Amino acid sequence: DALQPERDLSRGPLFQVLLTLREPLPELALPGLALRPADTFPGAVQFDLSLLLEESRDGGIDGWLEHSSDLFDGATVERLALHCGHLLASAAADPDRRLSDLPLLSEAERAQLLVQWNDTRLEVPGPEACIHELVQAQAERTPDRIAVVDGEAALTYRELEDRASRLARRLLRLGVRPGDRVGLCVERSVSMLCSILGVLKAGAAYVPLDPTYPQARLEAMLEDSGAAALVASVASTGAGASLRHPRTLAPEAAETAVPGSELPRLPELPDLPAGAAAYLLYTSGSTGRPKSVVVTHRNAVRLFAAMDVVFGQREPSVWLALTSIGFDVSVAELLWPLTRGGRVVIHDERPAGEGVSVAEQIARHGVSHLSCTPSMAGMLAATPERLRGLAPLSHLLLGGEALPGPLADRLAATVTGAVRNLYGPTETTVYSLTQRIERGEAKPLIGRPLSNTEVYLLDAALRPVPLGACGEVFLGGDGVSMGYWRRPDLTAERFLPDPLGSRPGGRLYRTGDLARHRQDGSVDYLGRSDHQVKVRGVRMELGEIEEALRAHPAVAETVAAVRDDAPGGRLIAYLVPVAGSQAGGLVGGPSASELRRFLAERLPEAMIPAAFVPLAALPLNRNGKVDRKALPAPDAGRPRLDSAYAPPRTPDEKTLAAIWQEVLGHERIGVDDNFFELGGSSLLLVEIEARLREAFHRDIPIVEMFRHPTIRSLAEAMEAGGRQPATAAITAEARPAPARVPVAVAGGTLDRQRQAAEELRRRRASQQRKPGR
Repeated sequence: DALQPERDLSRGPLFQVLLTLREPLPELALPGLALRPADTFPGAVQFDLSLLLEESRDGGIDGWLEHSSDLFDGATVERLALHCGHLLASAAADPDRRLSDLPLLSEAERAQLLVQWNDTRLEVPGPEACIHELVQAQAERTPDRIAVVDGEAALTYRELEDRASRLARRLLRLGVRPGDRVGLCVERSVSMLCSILGVLKAGAAYVPLDPTYPQARLEAMLEDSGAAALVASVASTGAGASLRHPRTLAPEAAETAVPGSELPRLPELPDLPAGAAAYLLYTSGSTGRPKSVVVTHRNAVRLFAAMDVVFGQREPSVWLALTSIGFDVSVAELLWPLTRGGRVVIHDERPAGEGVSVAEQIARHGVSHLSCTPSMAGMLAATPERLRGLAPLSHLLLGGEALPGPLADRLAATVTGAVRNLYGPTETTVYSLTQRIERGEAKPLIGRPLSNTEVYLLDAALRPVPLGACGEVFLGGDGVSMGYWRRPDLTAERFLPDPLGSRPGGRLYRTGDLARHRQDGSVDYLGRSDHQVKVRGVRMELGEIEEALRAHPAVAETVAAVRDDAPGGRLIAYLVPVAGSQAGGLVGGPSASELRRFLAERLPEAMIPAAFVPLAALPLNRNGKVDRKALPAPDAGRPRLDSAYAPPRTPDEKTLAAIWQEVLGHERIGVDDNFFELGGSSLLLVEIEARLREAFHRDIPIVEMFRHPTIRSLAEAMEAGGRQPATAAITAEARPAPARVPVAVAGGTLDRQRQAAEELRRRRASQQRKPGR
C-alpha cells in the first residue's frame, strides 16, 4: 500500500520473476502407509517466470521452472534451463570467479552465434580495383550502351567516361592530388554523376554538399573536410550558389572536348590503391558538430559484390535514383549499376507530385530497382493507383527506418519482384543485412548479414547474448569504414578491435542499435540504445538539434524527442523559455514561426521539429536526468504562430481546414496559418495532394501548395483557377524552350521546393508582361 505500484491485471504488481531455494520436505511416516511428495499444478502460474530449487536427499539439487505460456514458448524456456545449468556448473568448477565473468552459453551455442550464422565469405572479383576503374572496364565492354538518363538527356558509357576523365584532368591541373578531398555541390543531373566519377578518377574523395542545406552548414562541412577544391554547378540554387572556394570548377566545363593542342599539357590520371578514401559523408553529431565517415574504394567494391549475390546478374538493371548524394544509399543507386552494365535514371523532379512521377518513370524507363525509406514508400503507395505503379519492379528496397508490417504486406502483395528490408549504417558502407519480405509477416526482420559481413549481438561486456535475448548490434567485415574524419576520439569509441577474433586485426563497429536473434538466425531490430534517431529515413542526433535550439536567446533548456504518432516518426522539441516573454500560457519563449526560421539557418529541413512544446520545467527522474518518458504529447490545438487565428468561412476553406487538421494532427487551424510553420513537411504534402484530389476532383499540383502555403491563399488560387476536372486534357502552347526549367520533387527539401516555386512565379510574370510595360 505504501508503494502504490501501477496495477495491471496481466502481471504481478511488485515483481514478475521469482527464485526460490528450499530445503527438502521432512519425511512423513504413518503406520501401514507409504508416503511420497506429489507434484501438482494448479492450472495457472502466479508469476511470469518462477524457478524453484530444492536440495535432494542424495546431495544434489532438483529444479522446476514455471512460465507464462503467453510470454515464453517451450523452446525458450528449455534454453533458459540449459543456460541456468551451464552457469551453475561453471560456478561450481571455478568458485573464485566473478559471477559476471561466468559463461552462460555452451560452446555449441557460441559456435552457432559467432561462426555458423556469420559464414558469409565470398571471393570478390577484382578486390583491389577502385570504383572508377570498374566503371571504366564496363565502358570498354559496352561503350555504346546507355549509362545514365536525365529527363530527355542521356549519355552512353563512352560519353560518361570521357566527360568524367576530362573533369578529372581539370581537377589535377587545378592542383588536386591523390588522397585529397573535393567538395561536390551539384544539382541532381547527369553532371552530378560525371562529377562523382571525375573526382574519383583524380584520386580524390568526394564530399557531397547538398545545395539546399543552409549556407553555414555547407561552409562548415567544406572547411572541416579540408577540401582541396570545389566542384559547383553554375546552375546551383539556394545556399549552394553562394558557396566559395579558391579552387572552384564547374562540371559544365567537362561537357566540351579538350582541343587537341591542349592534350599534351593535361596531367595523366593517377593509379590509386583500393584502400584509398572514395567519399566522406557527413552525418548528424551528438555534440552539435556534424561528423564525417570516411569510406574506401575497397569498402564500396565489397558492397557491390554482395549486391550481386542479393540481386543476381541475369540482365542489366535499371535504377531510379531518388536519393540525394548526401545519403549513402546513393552509392548503391548511382555507382553499382554502372559497374555492372546497368542504367541509372536520375529522378525527374517535377512539381506534379512525386508518387505520380515515380510511377510514370518506372513504366517509361522499365525501371527494375527502386530504393526508398518506408515513409516514402507509404506515400508512393498512398492510393491503389499509385500502389499499382510499383508493380513492375523487380526489386523494391526499403531501409533507413523501421518497416511497418501492414505496409510491407501491401507492397509484397503488389510488387511483381522481391521486396527487401535492408539495414546498415553509413559507417559500414550502406547495407549490412537484408531480408526478403513475404506476405503475412507481422513484423519484418532485418534478416541476415550480406556477403563478407559479420553481425554480433553483444552485452555490455562484449560477450554474445543468448538466442532471443536483446543485445547491441556490432558489425564487422569488409564494409567497416576507416572511421570519422579528424575525430580519433570518436573513432576509437565506435570502432573497436574485434574482441571475438573472427578476423586477425579486424575491427567491429558499435552501432548503438538493439536487436535479437530469431530461431533461424535472422535478426530482429528492436530500437536504439542512445538518443540517435531516424525520422523519415534521415539519421540524426537529437543532441545536435538541442544544441541549435539552445543557441536561441529566448530558450533556457531544451530536449528533442521522436514520437511514433505519425508514419516515419514526428520530431518534437520541448523547451523551457527564458523568463521575460510569452510562450503559450508560459512566461518566456518565441513563437513556433520564429523558432523554425531560426533553425532553418542552422539545420537541414529534415532536422527541424514538427512541433515546439513550451514547458515550465523539463521532467526529471530520481537521478536528476531528463525523464523522456514523461514528456507530454504536443497539444492538438493550434500552436503559437506569428499570425492571428482567423476561422475558415467559405466551403473551400472549411474543406481545406478539415484536411489539414487531420493530416497535421491539429484540432484548430486558421486560414492564415502557414502549412510549414504548423509542422508540415514535403512528405505530408504528398498526402495532402491526394486528399485534395479526392475532395475537389481536380489536380492541385504540389508546387501550388508551396506558392500558397495558407488555406486562404490556396482557396483563392483554386477559385481563380476554376474547377477543372482531374482528368482534363492539357492544352500546350508553343513557346521557345527555356535553357533550364526549374523543377521540384515532393520528397525533396523545402528550400528547393520554395526556390522552384519562386522561379516559376518570376518566369510566369515575365511571360505575362505586355510589351512596352
